[in-house]
This record gives sequence, structure tokens and C-alpha cells, in this order.
Amino acid sequence: MRKIEKVAWAGTSVVVLVIAIMIVLTAATNKQLAESMAKFEKPAAIELYEQLSAEPSETTAVPGETQPYSPQVIESARSTIAAWAQLFDHKSSWLLKTEQRPERLQFLYTRDESTPDPPPVPDALLKEIHECAQLGGPVCELDFGKGWSRKLQHHIHLTDCAVLVAEHARLMFAHERYAEGAQDIIAAMKVADALEEEPLLYSQETRQHIYSSLQTYLENIHLPQEQAIRIVEQLNQADDRPGVRRALAGEMHSWMASLQVWEDDANFSRDVDRHGLYWGTRNYLWVKPVCKPWLNRDSQARADITARMIEALESPYYKVHPVLAKIKADIDELPYVKYTAQIFLRRNFHVSTGQASHEARIDVMQLGVMLEAYRTQHAVYPKTLDVIAEALGGSLPVNPFTGSPYNYEVDDKGFFLYGQGPPSEPDDGPAWRGRYPEKHNDE
Repeated sequence: MRKIEKVAWAGTSVVVLVIAIMIVLTAATNKQLAESMAKFEKPAAIELYEQLSAEPSETTAVPGETQPYSPQVIESARSTIAAWAQLFDHKSSWLLKTEQRPERLQFLYTRDESTPDPPPVPDALLKEIHECAQLGGPVCELDFGKGWSRKLQHHIHLTDCAVLVAEHARLMFAHERYAEGAQDIIAAMKVADALEEEPLLYSQETRQHIYSSLQTYLENIHLPQEQAIRIVEQLNQADDRPGVRRALAGEMHSWMASLQVWEDDANFSRDVDRHGLYWGTRNYLWVKPVCKPWLNRDSQARADITARMIEALESPYYKVHPVLAKIKADIDELPYVKYTAQIFLRRNFHVSTGQASHEARIDVMQLGVMLEAYRTQHAVYPKTLDVIAEALGGSLPVNPFTGSPYNYEVDDKGFFLYGQGPPSEPDDGPAWRGRYPEKHNDE
């Protein structure tokens, strides 16, 4: 009997010791994770979205406390959201009537001579897109407390709206109504800018996609100088590196909310059905108290490396390429137990390359637009880029991947403007080809 008692006492002691160790480990890793998260300033836009998604009673100011945004700002934001929602309803209804798919119009970036023209946009819908573009964001309410369960359908709607005004610009340019066409292109850019303050990487990627895709609608359009300058001035606002840094910080705050959703929503049988026995069991246990210290270390690794990525985004790509290479190596060397950090960091690591590619495309668009305007004014393309520097603020942009000027080749057929791409794909850089009309070549 005493032997049984000793075994029971030893077993109980081991269990108590293990529990005590787990409590200490959890407390220690909680503190370490909190210290890592303290590096990330909470984007102001998250405060706005939190107030927007709160119940009216929750937004009532408590004596002695102040809300980040005044009731007037919140009311204005709600009004803007309502205007966008109404536009999206009108746009979707029109697409259904014209037998177009209501989900997305695949014209931006992929448009070429074989792309079928959409039906003419009604003047009322076009006017509504222009009006909402002037309003900017926010476009919809985003509940950061829902983590991964947020719906981002407004990205599809915004892309549709950008397509419709860009297609209208194409028609205006064809009829040499350049002022109206330029205004449409600028409206498409401002539609993209409605996402500027959304602290999510996907939002910033959608914004970049819309901006850079508009090159298709501007190539070989011989704009008057005045309209070209208007477009270039709007393009100056497209290079929003701080917005991407805010998005990375927002992703970390969103991740912490996602963990809570993950924990509350964990269901063993459903996880196994979705992911199989191994991954389903792992996903289920990963957010349970028994795995809390390892989950904290996993999240801390993601936070620490994300902070380094944000710091690297403060400088042009060519200046921090060695730093980025070290970050990439550290991500690859993460232990298997930090698997969520591996997944998200490998995806997010490409943000630096994507931002530099976006900057390079915007540079080439600005140069290309001004070269076409020069040809409109002088009937020929300039021999060097120096003659358009003044219109670009007095200096020429440099390739963010190399720090060197863009390549410019001109001949009797037109010009070819291009730059080197990322180190992994140096030949995949931005380019713009300007062509003289056939009559010029014959002469």
C-alpha cells in the first residue's frame, strides 16, 4: 500500500511540477511576446475601424476618457462608407443587366487588343465613381477583432470601378478628349487611394495593382503637357512606402486578434476533416494552453522579424538588399516548431520586392507620360531624358533595385524605356515602348 502511495505521490509531484513549469514558461513567453509587440505602433486607422465597428453605446465618451476620433469624424466616415456601398450596388446591378460578371472585370493589367470592350458606362454611374473617388476612404467597416474572418469584397468592387473609368478614359483618348480622359485616369488612381489607410498588406497590394495597371491605358497616348503633368502629379502620391510599413504593423495586430478567433473557433473534428489527422490535430492543439509557450515563441519570432522588415522599408531596396538577404536567411532557418511564423514571414518577405517593383513601375509611368507629352509638343521624342527632368521636379528617378538611372533608347521608330527588375528576375523590370506613327517612319 505504501508503495502505491509513493507512486501516486511521485506522479502527483511530477504533474504539479509540469504544471508549475508550464505556468512559468507561459508567463515568461507572454512577457517576451508583449515586449516584441510593443515595437509596433498601432496604426491610427485601426482605431478608426474599431470605433466604426463598435456599438453606438460603446462609442459614447466616458468622463475623463477621450476617443481617438471625434463623433463628427466617425459620422463623416460612416457617410463615406454608405456612399461607396451605394456605388457598389449600382455598379453590380448594371453589370448584371449587361450580362457582365458581377465579381470582377479582368481588364486591368491584362488588357490587350483582343480584350472585348465593355458596354459603355452610363453617365450617372461614371459620375458616381468620380464622386466617390474624391471622397477617398474608408470604403467599408473592417472589424479587426475578427482576425482572419474579415471579408474584403470591397477590393473587387474597387478594381471594377477603376476598370470602368479607365475604359472610359480609353474612349476619351481615342476621340482626342484628353482633359476628360486624364480626369478619368486620375479618378482610377484615387479609387486605388481609397485603400491607402487600410493597414492590411492585401489592401496595399490591390492599391499598387490598380496604379501600375493603368500603364496599359497611357502608353502611346500623346497627351498635352498640361494633362500629362496632372497625371504625373497624381502618380507622385502612388509611392507610399509608409503605407506598406503601416500595413505590416497592422498585420501583426491583426494576427493577435486572429489567435483569439482561432482559439475560440477551434474544433477538433472539423479541423481534422479540413486538414487531415496530423495538421488538424496540430492546428487544434496549437492554440490550447498546453502549447501556449511555443505559440508565444512562434508569434514572437514573427514579430521580431517583421519589425526588421519594417525598418528595411525605410530605405530604397538597393541600399538594404544585404539586410533583406540576412532576413531571408533567418526566415529559412526558423525551426519547424515556429511553423506559423515560417508561413507568414515567407509570404510577407516579398513585400519589400513588391514595393520596389511598384516604385519602379511608377517611375517608368511618370517618365513615359512626360516623354509622350514631349513628343506631342515637339513632334519627336527627346534624345535624352534630361529634357523632361524639370517636369518631374528637377531630377530624374533612379531604379530602386540598382540606384542607377533608367535605360532610354531612342531611334526612328520611337523609344524604349526600361529598368532592371529584382535580383531574382533582373530581366523582369518595368518597360515603356513609345512608337511614332507609321507616317513618321515613312518620312
